Amino acid sequence: MALEPIDSRLIGIGALLKQQRLAVPTYQRPYTWEIEHVKELFKDIIDAKQKKHDQYFLGTVVLTNADDSIKSIIDGQQRIVTTSIFISSIRNYFKNKGDDARANKLTADYISNADLRTMNPSPRVLILPDDQSFYNEYVVGVPTIGRRSPRNLTDTQKRLFSAIREARDTINSVTAISKNPDLDLFDLIDFIEKKVVLVYLDVGSESNAYVIFEVLNDRGLDLTVADLLKNYVFSMAGKEGLLSCQSKWKEMTTLISNTNGEGDIRNFIRHDWISRNGLVREKNLYDSIKKSVYDEKTVSDYMDNIIVSANIYSSFSIFSSSVWKDYSDKVRKSLMLFDMANITQVRPLLLSVFSNFSVQEVNKTIPMIASWSVRFLICGAGGSGVLEDNYAQRAKDVSDKKIKNATDLFNSFNILPTDIQFQKDFESAKVSKTQLARWYLSELELEKTKNAQKIVNPDTLEVNLEHILPHNPDSSWSISQNLASKCVNMIGNLALMEAKTNSIIGNSSFDDKKSHFSQSSFDLTKEISNFKSWGSQEIEKRQVELAKLAVKRWKNKP
Repeated sequence: MALEPIDSRLIGIGALLKQQRLAVPTYQRPYTWEIEHVKELFKDIIDAKQKKHDQYFLGTVVLTNADDSIKSIIDGQQRIVTTSIFISSIRNYFKNKGDDARANKLTADYISNADLRTMNPSPRVLILPDDQSFYNEYVVGVPTIGRRSPRNLTDTQKRLFSAIREARDTINSVTAISKNPDLDLFDLIDFIEKKVVLVYLDVGSESNAYVIFEVLNDRGLDLTVADLLKNYVFSMAGKEGLLSCQSKWKEMTTLISNTNGEGDIRNFIRHDWISRNGLVREKNLYDSIKKSVYDEKTVSDYMDNIIVSANIYSSFSIFSSSVWKDYSDKVRKSLMLFDMANITQVRPLLLSVFSNFSVQEVNKTIPMIASWSVRFLICGAGGSGVLEDNYAQRAKDVSDKKIKNATDLFNSFNILPTDIQFQKDFESAKVSKTQLARWYLSELELEKTKNAQKIVNPDTLEVNLEHILPHNPDSSWSISQNLASKCVNMIGNLALMEAKTNSIIGNSSFDDKKSHFSQSSFDLTKEISNFKSWGSQEIEKRQVELAKLAVKRWKNKP
């Protein structure tokens, strides 16, 4: 792609704010700097000024033309926004001491002009629409900042507020030790305007910017796969497809970040790609996508696919989502297992199955994969690398229509623990994660009773996990602390118990607990009352029986 002429110059960041209105494009990620990044920038600026350095270099910013009066920030949002917050705190100092003339001058020069027609504030920095009102109130305006953050802030607004508070504290520290605070702040503003410098690249069009952006990454700019991919697909989208591509990218990032957090976007992008193309490591992901997404048509197809996947992926931890309304309760319960046990390697296969199988086949397949997951968790079989490889290949086979149903998938998966191995390993298994232990026992209870209507209440205020032998048994238990520690988290020592009863029995002796067990509505819990005493032998005996149920409950076959 031929590059258009580029305006490149060294400029103080204060001068940039003074000369130009800047806007963050709506498809960009929001303000992401954590407090440690903010502190580092403020400290570096103060230190550089105090040591009388000629310049403090902030790096490179990449801008494009948004319209005649505004430049779009392609790279540099975090530094620009944070610096504007810092200058606003200097302005606030003068405003709070009653020096309105200087406060208004700082506002007009660096923060906001008034619109000539309406006289409404016209901020020099426009961030994403969801956060602009907050920015206008706390950066453009002169707020009162208390010890507590305002209520109901988004994660982005919390980061912005932390930066605002840190800027105030930094300026307070400067003025507290100064013999002439006003003069020192004048000097600080001059330093920010003239000597806190950056390389300003005005690259003209957005397509030009994306080429520059990738070159900058090759030269050491620390970008994520998501950053690189976003700019690459935008550069390939063409003039007619760019707006649609930007809109879909924004929709995708909103879906994933709202449910999984911003940090999971790169995981989603990788899992989505694996679901159709097989295993690729993160370091090779960008190059792999570039080989297949290379023009307007392939970009359009890629973005269509990624939106479909994002709707599914973002609902993996929302079990009441309307996405699952056509599927069985077993599917939702399986998703609950994947989420609580943090089983992420399976996600590409899940994406592929939900995208390609009929509802009837999904209802068979997802519970079967959940059964496999339980077996892998109990047996420790395969290892995460082996599982990821196998799940990835099967996901691609499903997408390629080589695997068309649950039976095909079972027949292709040859690393599953056998019934004999699973039962043997279950007999000695321990579970330290309460939520997972509750899930196991709930499923075993359903296998025991064969009553599909008897679903254990997931509310921990109603049903608790009881350790029959407590963590810290007293002398009535006749067991050493060392042996108790080995037995306490064995599945055979765990039981579902009505919450009110559980709070009553606490660390009582086994004899005191037995009468409560006998009255439990859970069959597996009620059976515990048949034991005369409780120790390591009884725990092992009960766990052997639970292991037999486990083989029946979590089958390899659909």
